[in-house]
Amino acid sequence: VSDATRQIELLVNTIQTDTSEAMLAMEQTTSNVVDGATLAENAGKALSEIESVSLKLSEQINDITSVAQKEASVATDLREAVNRIQQETQQTAENATQAADEIGELGSLSQELNRSVAGFTMPERGGRVPHSPVENATEERSDDDGWDELEERQA
Repeated sequence: VSDATRQIELLVNTIQTDTSEAMLAMEQTTSNVVDGATLAENAGKALSEIESVSLKLSEQINDITSVAQKEASVATDLREAVNRIQQETQQTAENATQAADEIGELGSLSQELNRSVAGFTMPERGGRVPHSPVENATEERSDDDGWDELEERQA
């Protein structure tokens, strides 16, 4: 075998080894590309899920904000109603105090009136009752004793 044949054989062996290594590297690269594509696909799915969850979360936050605003409005209305009730209660208490004072005053006036008329008595039917003290003192008495007029008023 000649030297040239050995060199060709050596060269062919080197080419085969290099080709095998290149094939192995290409297979590894292809595997890495497939893994990268799978990772990219999974990342895309994860981003889609994150986007979906973010949208749902945003909707829930909007709903919570809306409910909170409505509750704040209801709380304000309730506070105003309680304030009105408190004012009405205070006014009612003042009116009740005023009514009690006036009832006390009426009681005092009633007692004073009772004391004022305590000395007066009504005559028996048929007795003479002058129309007024002035009439009794300055005018002559008439046959009219005033009972007819009194009976008409009572009827």
